[in-house]
Amino acid sequence: MQCAACEEPMKSYSAREAAKKFGVVLDDIEKGPVTIMKHGRPRAVILTAWLFEKYRKDHDKASEEHLVDLLHTSLDLLKEGKLGKGQKALALARRLRVHEERGTDAREAEQTLAERAGEE
Repeated sequence: MQCAACEEPMKSYSAREAAKKFGVVLDDIEKGPVTIMKHGRPRAVILTAWLFEKYRKDHDKASEEHLVDLLHTSLDLLKEGKLGKGQKALALARRLRVHEERGTDAREAEQTLAERAGEE
């Protein structure tokens, strides 16, 4: 196996060998992630704390960007009337229209809708 962030192939140990040579495994992770095998299959990957944090931050950023893209797509579909005619979709469309009409933030739009509902 090759580590995408590493220059050399990813090292691997059997679970038994990793348990016996844990100090060596800890030294090896400084060069790149280490795969732990059990019954010939990869079961775990050990990596440094700083590399784990980097992967986690990159993952969180990518997840957030993906969520924003999904929200934009959903709003576009809602504006085009393609999201459905269910009560939740219609309520969301009303909130969106109020928000766009007034140029207010979502909380203000919610308050306006509540006031309008009280008038009816």
